[in-house]
Amino acid sequence: MSLLRKITEIRPKRVVVVLGAGVSTAAGRSDFYGMAKLLRPGEDLEYIWSASGFSADPSRWYELAGQAGLFDPVMPTQVHRLLGVLDDLTILHKVITQNIDGLEQGLPVKRLIRFHGGLTTAHCPRCDRKYDGAVMRPPSGWKHGVYVPRCECKLPAVPIRPDVVLYGEDPNWANRESAEKALEECDLLLILGASMRTKPAGDLWRSVG
Repeated sequence: MSLLRKITEIRPKRVVVVLGAGVSTAAGRSDFYGMAKLLRPGEDLEYIWSASGFSADPSRWYELAGQAGLFDPVMPTQVHRLLGVLDDLTILHKVITQNIDGLEQGLPVKRLIRFHGGLTTAHCPRCDRKYDGAVMRPPSGWKHGVYVPRCECKLPAVPIRPDVVLYGEDPNWANRESAEKALEECDLLLILGASMRTKPAGDLWRSVG
């Protein structure tokens, strides 16, 4: 029996879906720990992926993200298609995603809670100008080493920062509150590709009655 059939037999009215890294790896994305295989001797992935690491060496962050294929287009999985069907059935309440790849882009924005932000948008840390995530992909034919997009609001130009929660940072509290509220309101919770052991997302369990 398919998952969709099981869901429709339950006849829920407010389905909340939590997505973890397993959904992204099924689409061919590298997860956080998969990137460890790309490290040079002596490098610390948690530091490179931290706010201080990004500020100190943004080129290494962009290099690693590029090597991991985080900017490459990939096809959505069956899970993402399931989300679309649930939305069409008007029973999808919220999707709480821990993933940053933006594969849920086809869903209405009001349905999405990006717990760790996403690579779909970026900003200048100096002037706060907003950018589409496409700005982080190297231009076609780029052959000049690691591509680091920069904002030229003021010289010297500064590296554009992706709108993701870097290691050691707290998730956006508004997103966290929205996630907790959604869990309290749902009548069916689906956890797909996530162990819910990693903090702070794992703390959301406390919201489930």
